[in-house]
Amino acid sequence: MQIKELLHWQQGEKQLGRQGRLLRLLAGFIGLMLVLTLISRAADSLTVARVDTETPKSGAIEHAFDKQGVLTANREVAATTLGGVLVESVQSYVGAAVQSGDLLFTLDVQSLQEQLQEKNIEKKKLQIQLQSAYLSQQNQDELSDVAQQRADEDYTYTELESGERVRRAQNDLNDARDDINDFWKTHDRDEFDHWWNDNWYNEADDWDENDSWGTIGSSSSGAKAELEGLMKAYQSAKRALADAVLAEEKALLEAERRIEDAGRENVKSSDPQLLSLNIQLLDIQIERLQQLIEANGEVRSPANGVVQKLEVATGSRTLDTASAVIAESSGGFRFTATLSEEEAKYAARGDKVTITLQGKQRGSEAVIESVSPSAKQAGGVEVMVLLSEGEAGQAASMHISKRSESFPQCVPLSALRGASGDQYVLVMEERQTVLGNEKVARRVNVSVSDSNDSRAAVSGALQNQDKVITGSTKNIVEGDRVRPSES
Repeated sequence: MQIKELLHWQQGEKQLGRQGRLLRLLAGFIGLMLVLTLISRAADSLTVARVDTETPKSGAIEHAFDKQGVLTANREVAATTLGGVLVESVQSYVGAAVQSGDLLFTLDVQSLQEQLQEKNIEKKKLQIQLQSAYLSQQNQDELSDVAQQRADEDYTYTELESGERVRRAQNDLNDARDDINDFWKTHDRDEFDHWWNDNWYNEADDWDENDSWGTIGSSSSGAKAELEGLMKAYQSAKRALADAVLAEEKALLEAERRIEDAGRENVKSSDPQLLSLNIQLLDIQIERLQQLIEANGEVRSPANGVVQKLEVATGSRTLDTASAVIAESSGGFRFTATLSEEEAKYAARGDKVTITLQGKQRGSEAVIESVSPSAKQAGGVEVMVLLSEGEAGQAASMHISKRSESFPQCVPLSALRGASGDQYVLVMEERQTVLGNEKVARRVNVSVSDSNDSRAAVSGALQNQDKVITGSTKNIVEGDRVRPSES
């Protein structure tokens, strides 16, 4: 090989080696970029939250909840007996199912006989008291009649006596007037004008038009003295008549009051009626004792049902209250439950509910019979439902479900953020950045119209096409980058 060819071959080898190194460097760079891209994507997946979204939908909010309770008999009947009787034995117990006529307990017959004897003696005592009360009332009636008669007689006598006094006073006054008229027949009135006007002018109103004033006579001092005496006598007679009239009115008023008092004193006593009623009560007790003795002291159930209360024990004495209470099975049952103030909004009289009895898989439809304020929980209510089947004391649950009106926008409850009165949702939207399009979270303020434990009806600047964020892999706030979970 010539030297020139050898040099040319060596230069070719060097050029090929440089190109190979460049290719290797390029391949390394591309590999590095690929690795960095993978790392970047991995980092991005760790830093950018994945979110679940849902668009708002129209619909109603359903409020549903369950309440537990116990059945009680809708109708209870009492088994009663007389109080104070010794109990010989008890054949039943609380919770026992009984039929009408089943034996509940037995009373001691000797104790019943002793009570019967005591009641008969007490009745005889009351009968004696009643007879005495009738006699006393009869005497009182007679005395009242006499007092009434005397009061009437006194009134008649007073009327006659006082009337006679008035008539005499009136006659005296007429006589005094006649004496003055006679005086004027012999004396000239004109001669007495000044003296008359100064002393007796007011008395002139007492004279009639026919009374004489006289036309002759003298106005001597003796005549004036005579006239003055006559006028004084007239005044005295006038006062006496007024006094007699007043005395008559007073005497008659007092006589009338004595008549009224005599009538009030004749009010009949209530003792005979009360004693008679007490005897009737004793007769009822005596009859009841006789019936118990005839039944050998056995007290039986008045109805079919379950014994709810039993207030007797062997060796004790019966009380005046019911000895036993039977929950009557034929009367149906009541389910009662207490609802909170919030739950009370969704229960009203006439609403349909589902009642599931303990031990049964399926419930039955029922209607709320009443809703009343609860004594157990402030602001709560007591709901009562009538049932035709079940057992007294049986546990049951009530399911209440009520749908609201239809709302234009409803979102999952998990989408709501913020405190009450300042609530909002985050929606996912796409924005243009220097690195390209990115998805970020944007805040939209909303008002909550209604909600349950899963969904809420909202209103505000929310659009029906907005993708509301309902969940995320990490905590996010407005402006954070996000990406859909499915990407």
